[in-house]
Amino acid sequence: NSTLDSNQGVEAALAEFDAHYTSSLFWNTTDRPRNFIFPGLEQPNNEASDVSYQSALSKKSATGTISTFRTGVNFNSNNNILGVNQALESNYTASVELEVNQPLLRGAGRKIVQENLTQAERNALYQLRTFARFRKTFVVSVVSSYYRVLRQKTTVDNAENSYYRLLESQKRLELEAEAGMATKADVDEARQRALSAENNWVQAQQRYEQVLDEFKVSLTLPTETRVQLDPNELKSLEKMVTNPVDYTSETAIETALNWRLDFANSIDRVYDAERKVVLAADNLGAELNLIGSASIDSTERTRVGRLRFHEGTYTLGLEADLPLDRKAERNAYRESLISLEQQQRDFENDRDNIELEVRDALRALNAEAEGYRIQKMALKLAEDRLQAQKMLLDVGQSNVRLLLESEGDLLAAQNDLIRSLVEYTIARLSFYRDIGVLQVKPDGMWEEIGQ
Repeated sequence: NSTLDSNQGVEAALAEFDAHYTSSLFWNTTDRPRNFIFPGLEQPNNEASDVSYQSALSKKSATGTISTFRTGVNFNSNNNILGVNQALESNYTASVELEVNQPLLRGAGRKIVQENLTQAERNALYQLRTFARFRKTFVVSVVSSYYRVLRQKTTVDNAENSYYRLLESQKRLELEAEAGMATKADVDEARQRALSAENNWVQAQQRYEQVLDEFKVSLTLPTETRVQLDPNELKSLEKMVTNPVDYTSETAIETALNWRLDFANSIDRVYDAERKVVLAADNLGAELNLIGSASIDSTERTRVGRLRFHEGTYTLGLEADLPLDRKAERNAYRESLISLEQQQRDFENDRDNIELEVRDALRALNAEAEGYRIQKMALKLAEDRLQAQKMLLDVGQSNVRLLLESEGDLLAAQNDLIRSLVEYTIARLSFYRDIGVLQVKPDGMWEEIGQ
């Protein structure tokens, strides 16, 4: 019958099968005047000493056998006089006892006896899986925050470049106005757009510093810590987009059910509940133990090393406990059946949630991939429009407003493209995490299993 906590550690569960040694030492001495003195004899005080040492060594095997070995040594010494000048001899005696208890029905078998150890090992495995799953989730969170910081830094650079392009257009229009080739309204509109671009630049810089500080705090770094961003990281993300994810909904779900560590825990907990049912059913049965023992004493009077095996006490018998009163065990068995059904429902719910998460992640990934493709074409179009408006303005076929609007559209297209690139990368990482193929290396970097 299991008596240890199922949430104990592996070492505590293994301790159940360790050898346990106990010992005790008792010592008593007496020194007092005699109640009776022989006439004419000098007799010392009544002195007596009793020493008793007991020890026991017991061990439980994986099959449930409990073996106990006990030893005892007794020493007695006194100066009581039997007759004239005749004292009692010191007395040494020893005893040895061996007892073996082997369950035959209830509580017998390796699986029953080692259930505490099995559950402790599984609990340790669950914690390792949970920690590994947390590492993946944490890495995706940190990397996502880092990429969003890079996106905001690129937004600042785009705003700065847009401001200087508008400033250049303003100066050009001012020169043309002096030459009578542009109106004052065109110059004022260019100045207005340049001031607005400068304000956007300042706001983008402020937002970047805020996002960067929040990223430092998430890493438990002081906000005054200097962080150097890698400007080439976004270029590597562009290469990632060229390698599409080759998963369908069916293959992604199958991969998730095979690789998700939290789902593996859910499966194994069903097996745990099934073992608990078997254990509870075993407790309902009859108890029958085979008990054997041997007890041997030594000879009396200073013969401590001589054990009388031929006069020892040897027993072999059966100890039975019929299942006449098993109300508590019956209730425990019913609770184990309920727990099994609950665990099976949790397993089915976890499986459905994982399928939903994978489908959502795959849809989000495909949407971001398509969005990136669209934004890339939009950026190319915005660049071509700006160049065309500059050429048409040079030949008098366009106006300043169209040029300035094209400049604003180019900035929006640049920001939309970098946003789409970062969100696609985050969606890809989240998808790998959700199907369980995201591998976190010891240095904290990540890779897809199979790459």
